[in-house]
Amino acid sequence: MDLKLIALGYPFFVLLIVAEVLWSQRKGLRLYRFADALTALAGGVGSQAWGAILGIAGVSVYIWVGQFRVVTLVDSSPWTWLGGFLYVDFAFYWWHRWSHEVHVLWAGHVVHHQSEDYNLAVALRQEWLTHLTHIPFYIPMALLGFSWHVLAVNVSISLLYQFWIHTEVIRRLGPYEWVFNAPMHHRVHHAVNPQYLDKNYGGILIVWDRLFGTYEAEDEPCVYGTTTPIASWNTFWANAIVWRTMLDAARQTTRWRDKLGVWLRSPAWSPPDLPAHPPQPVSRATRRKYDTPVPTRLKVWLSAQFLVTLALQALLPQMAPVRHWFWPAVVTVLWALLNLGGLLEQKAWARRSELARLVLTAGYCGALALRGAALGAIDLAVAAVLLLLLATLPRRA
Repeated sequence: MDLKLIALGYPFFVLLIVAEVLWSQRKGLRLYRFADALTALAGGVGSQAWGAILGIAGVSVYIWVGQFRVVTLVDSSPWTWLGGFLYVDFAFYWWHRWSHEVHVLWAGHVVHHQSEDYNLAVALRQEWLTHLTHIPFYIPMALLGFSWHVLAVNVSISLLYQFWIHTEVIRRLGPYEWVFNAPMHHRVHHAVNPQYLDKNYGGILIVWDRLFGTYEAEDEPCVYGTTTPIASWNTFWANAIVWRTMLDAARQTTRWRDKLGVWLRSPAWSPPDLPAHPPQPVSRATRRKYDTPVPTRLKVWLSAQFLVTLALQALLPQMAPVRHWFWPAVVTVLWALLNLGGLLEQKAWARRSELARLVLTAGYCGALALRGAALGAIDLAVAAVLLLLLATLPRRA
């Protein structure tokens, strides 16, 4: 994807999320919970940070395969862009479908489904490892002569489009829904109601679901999340939980073909010698959402921390050519996200870890400032402010 294009969407994402929050409050609806929304946003920041690293692998493979293209398509042709759009949307459908039907792919994609709310912030709760699982689905574009630029822009357009369909505010859109993916379709996709499981995989177009038999209309209230709730705000654990489940199952089952099946078969499948997990009836009346109390002072601190982390992550593409900025910035972003989850859960280690992060960040930026780096001096001042803010954290955090 084009990380710079996605970064340009950040201000619009924030404005639309604020608008949805204000609208829901005016209508007396509770569409947002602080901890859930912040965890979703943190997942998106982490995904972009990993994208800045893993995207290099995708670009390299795509360009190398492009040497063997059967034809060369020019970027100036509108037919090239139309063909690229249709290919990306079709490939996304199959990547998305297989990411629900193959356990090892689900392990990467599950993060996007873990929120038990459904709002625009959930759209930004993105996976960290799918930057790699996308590659096989898009590589054929290189053989067909599409440039990397055409692929990256179309993937980014697909992601940007899918932001607005993560809402309960917009109910039905009439004939538009016959062809294009819309909030009604995607609410079904995020639901754990048994009749809604594994439906509506489309990115921009919903026609693929209609063609391949995976379409389902919304006819009862959706219950969101995963069939086994994660019950955590830790974004690292969110990305690791299914891997842990697969490793445990592969170790416990006895037959080798079942050990392999744990990875390659459906997430709903269990080896014959392990307990099965059939879908259970769910409803909004019986489902209890995971939640934790967040004191006001902690909300202030976490909000400030997140905004600084978001700004730092947005600068990663520009920092990439300068190693002494890029890698410390990546570590700082990921460390901040780890601490964010711990502070939301009020873990004893989180405050100490956050203090260590800020002290080390201040020290590193100070060293750069002494070497004459203007940005280092600015960051040193920012780190000093953050250290002062840390003192406002509730002691029990």
